[in-house]
Amino acid sequence: MQNKLVALAALILILIPLPGPAQTSAAGPQEFRLQRLFTIGGDDAPANAAFMEVAGVAVSPAGHIYVLDGGDRSVRVYDAAGRFVRRFGRRGGGPGEFQAPVAIWVDSIVGVSDMAQHRMSYFTLEGRHLRTQGTPMLDETPVLRLRPLRHGRAVGSTPVRMGLTTASPDPVGTPFVAVVVLSAGAAPDTLLSVHSGVASFHVRRPKVTFGTVQTHLGWGGAHAVLGDSMVATVDGYTGTVRWYRATPSGLALVRTRELPSRSRPATPGDTRRIERQIRASGTPLPRRLEIQAPPRVSIASQALFSDEGFLWIRNTAEPGQAHVWTVFGPGGDIAYRLSLPAGFDLRHVRGDRLYGSAKTANDAALVRVYRLLRS
Repeated sequence: MQNKLVALAALILILIPLPGPAQTSAAGPQEFRLQRLFTIGGDDAPANAAFMEVAGVAVSPAGHIYVLDGGDRSVRVYDAAGRFVRRFGRRGGGPGEFQAPVAIWVDSIVGVSDMAQHRMSYFTLEGRHLRTQGTPMLDETPVLRLRPLRHGRAVGSTPVRMGLTTASPDPVGTPFVAVVVLSAGAAPDTLLSVHSGVASFHVRRPKVTFGTVQTHLGWGGAHAVLGDSMVATVDGYTGTVRWYRATPSGLALVRTRELPSRSRPATPGDTRRIERQIRASGTPLPRRLEIQAPPRVSIASQALFSDEGFLWIRNTAEPGQAHVWTVFGPGGDIAYRLSLPAGFDLRHVRGDRLYGSAKTANDAALVRVYRLLRS
């Protein structure tokens, strides 16, 4: 069968205690049961569910599941039970075609960000192409993952850029990502700059960069967008979370909160581990390398809003280990913290349903849907 509704014993998720009564939910300690509803894709999936690379998952107001396949350069649509409905988009440079799609969002229409072509493509919910627009530039760098906001604004982020910062003024530069707000007729306004979690490696003299590698220290922060009215940013090093609301005069700060966990500095042991990771690739390299590693371990490497306005923030976890998510309610109080299964990359939350991607032991891409139940 294309998709199977698997009856499984529910996984038990234990609420992680929070320090201090001010950071606990009014309901007190809770337990959760995570029930797997169905899986799309996998090792023996039919052609309409055989994903090459799940680049994004979004859910429409009607509950349809939109899966962006970055390898196939297409969008697959499934109904609320995981049954295939349609496919649209293909590889190419024409209208409605993609080269390197990296993100998708869905509300009354569908938006897809194409990194290679520096543009956004818009479709109806049924997959009919509406328009294609080039993305703005920030210092000759495209702004990707654009989300429209009220009052003629939009928010997006750059690809990884190399630049100098006061925190890390190394001459090779620091790899970072900028979250920017765009307004018609105005220069882009940087809302947050975060370290990309990438380490660069080079020889000492002359200082020539050989390459970069994504590390276990994680992205240094994240942002999330709720509809067209709210943006949240989180600094993965300081733990500061900010909510902004779109107003006629710009983004207005609504509230600021702090994550309950704390970041730690990167250690020499982290740098040695990164060097082992670099040399494991088999590429011939000089005996002595100089490595510019991220300065800290991030406690916030991903953020997303549920459709109901809950802000989910994910820590950085070791490969193969579960991520811990801190969930803030719409009023800004921490509702709960929980761990999700290792290898499950949460992409969308709608009501009690969690949508995300994973891979099989044979490295086949798939989409999983869980139901989160309170005990």
